[in-house]
Amino acid sequence: MNMLSTELYNRLFEIINNQSDTATYFSGPRFIDTVRKFSPYFPTYQQYIDKRNVEGKSTSRKIFYYDILKELEMETREKVIRRILEITKPFEPEKVLQIENIIEGKAITNHKIEGSKKNEAKSVNPVVFISYSWDSDEHKKWVLDLAHRLSKDGVEVILDRFFLKPGANLQFFVENNIDRADKVIIIFTPNYKLKADKRTGGVGYEYSIMNVDLYGNLTSNDRFIPLLRKGVMTESIPTFMRQFIHIDVKNDENFENSYNDLIREIYNEPEIKKPDIGKRPDFK
Repeated sequence: MNMLSTELYNRLFEIINNQSDTATYFSGPRFIDTVRKFSPYFPTYQQYIDKRNVEGKSTSRKIFYYDILKELEMETREKVIRRILEITKPFEPEKVLQIENIIEGKAITNHKIEGSKKNEAKSVNPVVFISYSWDSDEHKKWVLDLAHRLSKDGVEVILDRFFLKPGANLQFFVENNIDRADKVIIIFTPNYKLKADKRTGGVGYEYSIMNVDLYGNLTSNDRFIPLLRKGVMTESIPTFMRQFIHIDVKNDENFENSYNDLIREIYNEPEIKKPDIGKRPDFK
């Protein structure tokens, strides 16, 4: 296992992220204790979290587990992952088998692929997570209206205001719902960029998690849909995200055209499609 692929890590995190299953769930301390079994001088959980806080890095479990594994020596990383798989295999044998196949360079089993296709066939409604900042009442209403419009067009929308109540675990909500979304709409404004750059609040968590996927799929991003709502690129979009083509939704008078681009992107139905290649002309 020369490198930690995004697919391998996402599969691994899916197994150890079920908080309702104490057998497979790896809290921060449990994960780091596992690492310390193979790297005894690695910091304790509290030391590591304190260090990340000082450095201004995300303490989202999905982010810092990935950072830890990526920074370990190759041999140690493989031992840690195999130990986690050994612990979770009795409870998630099929998912663990897929990861073992990836590590050993084997193909994913046909049984799993067929199962995935069945699930895709059942899910006719795309699931979309909306990431935005609470800039003002006007902006929150615009986002809410967009969510309602998408819902009417057959999209299952994950919006914080639909689900979060006082006392809810924001970090848990963000991690689990971004993972299950088919598409992620990011609504850029100057305030969004500020929070993303500083990794603060819900926006900070969301942006950190999204970066894990984006760094692993720089040339094939078809999941994250950037919308520019206010400001210009340099003041509203974090530097790393400027390389991706965005949909401009600043002009309300042109919203229908922008919305058409958005809904087509969600359903993977581009307005202009590459034509089929015809037959060679007869030059006789």
